[in-house]
Amino acid sequence: MTRLLSLIESRREIELSTSFDFPPMPIRTCDWHAIDAATYDIDGYDGEAMQPTSSSPIGYGRTENDAISDLVEQIEAA
Repeated sequence: MTRLLSLIESRREIELSTSFDFPPMPIRTCDWHAIDAATYDIDGYDGEAMQPTSSSPIGYGRTENDAISDLVEQIEAA
């Protein structure tokens, strides 16, 4: 799901992209991820875990709104 979100304080507009990943483990605190698709940059891959690595902020949460809130907090802190 992609939509635009405007950060009023900084007057910055982000292209919000969220995704639901249901990992095969009982912990549900990081099922949702949120990124700014306009600035997200994958630096490469972690060879051991074969996961993309990035210096761009990624919001995580139990719900979609939690992940969005986490991403907005990280952007505001930067």
